[in-house]
Amino acid sequence: MSTGQRATAVMLLICAVCGAVGLTELRHALDYPEVLSAPPADTLALVREHWLAIGIGVVLAGVAAGLLLPITVGIVRLLPRGPHRPLLTVLGAATAGAHLTGLLFWLITVPALARRAAVPTQADHATAVFDTARTLFGVMIGEVLACLLTASWTVALLTRAARAATPRRPPLRSALPKPAAVALAGWGGLAAGGVLGGVLLPFGVDAAITGRVVGELLWYLWLVGLAVAVWHLDPRSSGAPPTAAPVARGPASPAERVIGDQAHPGDSVLAPPPGRLPSGAARSGRRSGSGPSPAGRLLGDDAPTDPAIEADGRVSSAEPPAGRKPAHD
Repeated sequence: MSTGQRATAVMLLICAVCGAVGLTELRHALDYPEVLSAPPADTLALVREHWLAIGIGVVLAGVAAGLLLPITVGIVRLLPRGPHRPLLTVLGAATAGAHLTGLLFWLITVPALARRAAVPTQADHATAVFDTARTLFGVMIGEVLACLLTASWTVALLTRAARAATPRRPPLRSALPKPAAVALAGWGGLAAGGVLGGVLLPFGVDAAITGRVVGELLWYLWLVGLAVAVWHLDPRSSGAPPTAAPVARGPASPAERVIGDQAHPGDSVLAPPPGRLPSGAARSGRRSGSGPSPAGRLLGDDAPTDPAIEADGRVSSAEPPAGRKPAHD
């Protein structure tokens, strides 16, 4: 298992846990998502009363939203190469940006407006500003656009994973059984359909509220199953480049070919057989590293007097002819 694969699975688990806990905290402390259509004055009063719990829920949901981009990058690297990579990356960045925009509105702007609404002379102006900002940032961007992008990201990921598993392409091999993989894909499609309920919130559809909450919880549970699938994914089936093949050795030099032809099985190709010299050494008649020959030591000469090889192949000696004595000083 590669480091990127392990990190992606861990980030999926962290995203699922933080998102589910943050959604539950906002549901109890802020009455989310009904708060998006509640009277502005009542909402600001609720923020002043339960700000600590609301802040914890918003921070946890923001952590989950911020992890969507690195999760997308990690999953894209595990999928086979193809034109899907820019689309999934753009959808992941846009989804994270839309969620963070809506959450930062509740984390920064709403507390300031709630403090101003507590002042009687500024209450009306703060309430009007909050109502307009909530419609733009809290509903249109934080809910409608974020939910639409989340569902699109989920469907695009499931579609690409299904195409990668076709016989025409290198399949994504996983330790999960096929029924579990099919159930995981169906679960993701169902969660995406539930998340789309947030698109209907501005139209006052009551079923959209329930579908929004249930769909998002199912979506976070689907992230847990996706983390398990990524953890057990075979890295050899991903789009990582294969390892480099060993470099082929070039043609042997003439000396190596000659020596290799004469070598016996088990001998080194670069070393001549014992007792046999290469052709260059035979023509020179010298052995590197040898001392004076016995004939040289017998004549009192320190210079080597190895026998020379004549042109006809006979060996001539450097010893003086018979009957002639060496001259003395």
